[in-house]
Amino acid sequence: MRRLTAAALVATALAAAAFADSPPMPTNAETKWRSEIEDANEAYARRPTAILKIDDAIYLKPGETAWLTQAGGAYHWSLSAPANRVPSVTAGEDLKSAKFADLAGDVDLVAEGVSPHALSEKIRVSAGVAQIEPGKDGMRVAVYNDDNPDAAAFTGLDYYPYDPSFVVEAKFEPAARLEPKVFQTSRGWYKQFYYAGDAVFTLKGVETRLPMYAGTDKVEEIDSLAAFIMDDTTGKETYGVGRYTDVEVAKGALPRTVTIDFNYLYNPNCARSEHYNCPVAVDRVALAITAGEKKPAGH
Repeated sequence: MRRLTAAALVATALAAAAFADSPPMPTNAETKWRSEIEDANEAYARRPTAILKIDDAIYLKPGETAWLTQAGGAYHWSLSAPANRVPSVTAGEDLKSAKFADLAGDVDLVAEGVSPHALSEKIRVSAGVAQIEPGKDGMRVAVYNDDNPDAAAFTGLDYYPYDPSFVVEAKFEPAARLEPKVFQTSRGWYKQFYYAGDAVFTLKGVETRLPMYAGTDKVEEIDSLAAFIMDDTTGKETYGVGRYTDVEVAKGALPRTVTIDFNYLYNPNCARSEHYNCPVAVDRVALAITAGEKKPAGH
């Protein structure tokens, strides 16, 4: 073996000390988590249909029409037709179309490859099916503006550091039947999901039974389950309405086990935008979950 000089020994020791003081390399799980947070940052501020670029959004019943007006550089929807001619959108009676009409002609916002529809280089409109009453769908239509100051002011989501101790393998106890569960929402409306069963696990020594919900009562169509969670950080370090977590499942039957990674707990879109309709959490985990997204500034 080659003998190291005194200088080389010092350099090796310094390098080892520097490495010891540096933060640990992220695991594959943490790398994936960081990537998904960056995707969420894109969705909030940088994409053509970014959440914080919404000037206004409206929820329409089947067959209902709204008109798009402009004031002070921002766009707004109105259910009353103005005296002057302005663009309008009409939700299809079967919610399979949304006819957008302006001087250039009619466009179906729901047709594949069309939505979002560009009104100009910076303004777009988009439509999609959304629940407007418990168990009843309508259409949500939004207008996006690249110059919306909320998007420009966004500095990124704030999360606790990744902590693998907040990952649990839970037993899943399916409900006897998928029963409707109605939640009040951030807009003061009501929204319906279906109770699918309980995830049963122990987290930080606390035995927990966490209800999970599906968006349909047809088992063969369920591909994910959601939980709407409050914990001992809610309203303090985290958003007061609660945080959500989603678990992907295979279609065909409810699972026997689920993996819940609380590092992915996220705030609903209504934490930053008034244009969404988010259920208020009622299910509580009896400890401080210091993982996942923190509350936005100003809350």
